[in-house]
Amino acid sequence: MIISTLIAWSVLFCAATSGITNAAPSFIHSEPQSFIVKLKSGYAPQAHLSSVKSRLKAKTRIGKATVFDSRVFRGYALELSPADRVALAGLDEVEYVEPDVEFSVASEQVQNNAPWGLQAITELTPFPSATLNSSQKLNYRYEVYDSTAGQGVDIYILDSGVYANHTELVNRVQRSPVFARYTTEGDVFGHGTHVAGIAAGTRYGVAKKARIIDVKVITDTGRGFASDIIQGLTWAVSNANATTRPCVFNLSLGGGTSTALDDAVTAAVNTGIHVVVAAGNGAVDAAGWSPARVPGVIAVGNIGIDGMRDPSSNFGGPIAVFAPGVNITSAGISGPTATRVDTGTSMAAPHAAGLVAYLLAYEGPRTPAEMKARIQSLALSGVLGNIPNGTVNLMLRNLF
Repeated sequence: MIISTLIAWSVLFCAATSGITNAAPSFIHSEPQSFIVKLKSGYAPQAHLSSVKSRLKAKTRIGKATVFDSRVFRGYALELSPADRVALAGLDEVEYVEPDVEFSVASEQVQNNAPWGLQAITELTPFPSATLNSSQKLNYRYEVYDSTAGQGVDIYILDSGVYANHTELVNRVQRSPVFARYTTEGDVFGHGTHVAGIAAGTRYGVAKKARIIDVKVITDTGRGFASDIIQGLTWAVSNANATTRPCVFNLSLGGGTSTALDDAVTAAVNTGIHVVVAAGNGAVDAAGWSPARVPGVIAVGNIGIDGMRDPSSNFGGPIAVFAPGVNITSAGISGPTATRVDTGTSMAAPHAAGLVAYLLAYEGPRTPAEMKARIQSLALSGVLGNIPNGTVNLMLRNLF
């Protein structure tokens, strides 16, 4: 899971093309920060931004401000001084202005030589009798999975990029434009490739025939602004609607609170997109963690091979299910057959995203609410340890 640091950010969405009110705020220059602005319904983001920029005395550090004008979000992101932020937030047409948060880094067959996480989600006795050290071995069985294995389904990995030439994923990766600023195409950080391998790798993955859509919203140093993530979400929703293929979005990122990011994720869910989110590695209640706290997502906590919630995993009411996330082996980026072992809710989430893709291929379409209920109905109940009060005791499970 990529952990967040608060930095100024702004995200906005707004519908329609009506004009801007005549009331002009008094903009005063002081040290600027980056913010996201969300407009009320009835105002065009580009027109509103143009009017505001003409009155700003400070120039934007972002350069060309980012405009969001879609069903996912309507507004814009730009740099403002604290005084200018107050003035802008006071306009009748503005719903809110908030800092742009920076996130950092989620036919029946049997597979032998699998990671422990794949065996754990397919057996009635989910935890192999093994020590923590043996969790890195590849001598487990991914048992009784249907040969459809997510075929015909897209898994959107909103992350640090994906190493498309890895043998786990080769010929099954498509790339979006790069939305992470100050960065390049592909995966230099390694987090996104590891996540993709868990969701859909040929050996390490749950949905072994699904297609990966690489949406790079995290930089080569493992950080990313909320406004960049919103841009990636906007593109992903548009692309999913254009292709009409069943799909699931995986967001192994989050942290802090961001109303703008929450609004964008909510809008994606409301269009019918299945969204799986890492619960977070803060050891806190996920009710204060964006976007895991969004009601419509499948927020996934992290367990180890012993069936205990990892001490770092978030908990609380937003958690939908727990999945393997400690010492998970998956694809690396140092070469076409490279591996790496990672721990965190970032690794738990793609187990669930892969299962969503698997169920979409095997059982057909569902609404996001129906899919969340299906995931929970399949889960093993009451088998986990170190689960706080007010948190579900459900372990991700695939019975097919």
